[in-house]
Amino acid sequence: MATTIDTIRATPVTVPLEAPLLHSNGAHWGRFVRTIIEVETNDGYVGLG
Repeated sequence: MATTIDTIRATPVTVPLEAPLLHSNGAHWGRFVRTIIEVETNDGYVGLG
């Protein structure tokens, strides 16, 4: 039996900064927002990215 993708989940994550991040246009707004992607196969394997 071939392995196929069973489920895909996207989870947004917000990580606060301890101090403002300064750059040429001013300052970063105080937190980073990223998305964690979770892929699960029909065999039970899970991958994160």
